[in-house]
Amino acid sequence: MIANSRDPLLSGENPVLRQDRTRGPDQGTLTLPDVIVTTGACLGAVVVFRVPGWIFLSGSLAIYLGLFVFSMFLGIYVARRAPVSSALALGYSAVLGLIVGAFSHIATGQGGNFALITQAVLGTIGD
Repeated sequence: MIANSRDPLLSGENPVLRQDRTRGPDQGTLTLPDVIVTTGACLGAVVVFRVPGWIFLSGSLAIYLGLFVFSMFLGIYVARRAPVSSALALGYSAVLGLIVGAFSHIATGQGGNFALITQAVLGTIGD
């Protein structure tokens, strides 16, 4: 470290690293049941939102690709926030559900079988 530098990164006094990134005192501690419920809600959002993706987004490749790019930026934004809010996580899961539904419809329309739908959902769950 450079001792006489005015730059906080070089002097070792990074204010971002000193921030407390744990949950606040009013939110309590994060337990395993909380994680299981949150994960289940996110996976449920993927499964529920794949139906509108199948119905409404299958006809337009431009909307599908735009949603795909939006999901990448949303994923980066969600990943950079600490702690992640549950509304952002559910929103991201809903966008992924729309993408899975649209992709499944496009893939089955190109000659694929309906097993692709199950594989797409299972691949999203494994992600």
